[in-house]
Amino acid sequence: MLEGKSKNKAPELRQVVAQFILSDPDTYNEATLGKNVNDYVNWILKPTSWGGAIELSILSKYYESEIVAYDVINVHAHCFGS
Repeated sequence: MLEGKSKNKAPELRQVVAQFILSDPDTYNEATLGKNVNDYVNWILKPTSWGGAIELSILSKYYESEIVAYDVINVHAHCFGS
Protein backbone atom coordinates (compact mmCIF):
# COMPACT_ATOMS: atom_id res chain seq x y z
CA MET A 1 0.00 0.00 0.00
CA LEU A 2 1.25 3.44 -0.86
CA GLU A 3 0.23 5.05 2.43
CA GLY A 4 0.47 2.10 4.78
CA LYS A 5 -2.70 0.89 6.47
CA SER A 6 -3.84 4.23 7.84
CA LYS A 7 -7.49 5.02 7.19
CA ASN A 8 -6.91 8.69 8.01
CA LYS A 9 -5.32 9.66 4.69
CA ALA A 10 -8.53 10.44 2.80
CA PRO A 11 -8.56 14.19 3.58
CA GLU A 12 -4.91 14.48 2.54
CA LEU A 13 -5.51 12.55 -0.69
CA ARG A 14 -8.53 14.72 -1.45
CA GLN A 15 -6.28 17.78 -1.10
CA VAL A 16 -3.72 16.21 -3.45
CA VAL A 17 -6.42 15.65 -6.07
CA ALA A 18 -7.86 19.14 -5.64
CA GLN A 19 -4.45 20.82 -5.97
CA PHE A 20 -3.56 18.67 -8.98
CA ILE A 21 -6.78 19.71 -10.73
CA LEU A 22 -6.29 23.38 -9.95
CA SER A 23 -2.66 23.29 -11.09
CA ASP A 24 -3.46 21.96 -14.58
CA PRO A 25 -6.47 23.81 -16.03
CA ASP A 26 -5.64 22.69 -19.58
CA THR A 27 -6.17 19.04 -18.66
CA TYR A 28 -8.74 19.37 -15.88
CA ASN A 29 -11.38 21.67 -17.32
CA GLU A 30 -15.16 21.68 -17.34
CA ALA A 31 -15.28 19.35 -20.35
CA THR A 32 -13.06 16.77 -18.63
CA LEU A 33 -14.63 17.05 -15.18
CA GLY A 34 -18.24 17.31 -16.29
CA LYS A 35 -18.80 20.38 -14.15
CA ASN A 36 -17.27 23.71 -13.26
CA VAL A 37 -13.72 23.22 -11.95
CA ASN A 38 -14.36 24.99 -8.63
CA ASP A 39 -17.57 23.02 -8.11
CA TYR A 40 -15.69 19.79 -8.79
CA VAL A 41 -12.89 20.68 -6.38
CA ASN A 42 -15.40 21.59 -3.66
CA TRP A 43 -17.23 18.32 -4.31
CA ILE A 44 -14.13 16.07 -4.12
CA LEU A 45 -13.03 17.73 -0.87
CA LYS A 46 -16.24 16.56 0.85
CA PRO A 47 -15.80 13.39 2.92
CA THR A 48 -19.04 12.00 1.48
CA SER A 49 -17.86 12.14 -2.15
CA TRP A 50 -16.40 9.10 -3.86
CA GLY A 51 -13.73 9.50 -6.50
CA GLY A 52 -13.39 7.52 -9.68
CA ALA A 53 -11.23 7.34 -12.77
CA ILE A 54 -10.14 10.99 -12.62
CA GLU A 55 -8.96 10.70 -9.03
CA LEU A 56 -7.22 7.35 -9.60
CA SER A 57 -5.45 8.78 -12.63
CA ILE A 58 -4.25 11.78 -10.62
CA LEU A 59 -3.09 9.63 -7.70
CA SER A 60 -1.19 7.31 -10.04
CA LYS A 61 0.68 10.36 -11.35
CA TYR A 62 1.24 11.72 -7.84
CA TYR A 63 2.66 8.43 -6.56
CA GLU A 64 4.34 7.60 -9.88
CA SER A 65 2.77 4.15 -9.64
CA GLU A 66 0.30 2.07 -11.52
CA ILE A 67 -3.06 1.73 -9.80
CA VAL A 68 -5.43 -1.05 -10.80
CA ALA A 69 -9.10 -0.92 -9.83
CA TYR A 70 -11.09 -4.11 -10.27
CA ASP A 71 -14.71 -4.02 -11.32
CA VAL A 72 -15.97 -7.22 -9.70
CA ILE A 73 -19.40 -7.01 -11.32
CA ASN A 74 -18.12 -6.81 -14.92
CA VAL A 75 -14.88 -8.67 -14.15
CA HIS A 76 -12.69 -5.98 -15.62
CA ALA A 77 -9.45 -4.35 -14.47
CA HIS A 78 -9.04 -0.60 -14.99
CA CYS A 79 -5.37 0.43 -15.08
CA PHE A 80 -4.19 3.94 -14.33
CA GLY A 81 -0.62 5.06 -14.88
CA SER A 82 0.42 2.04 -16.90
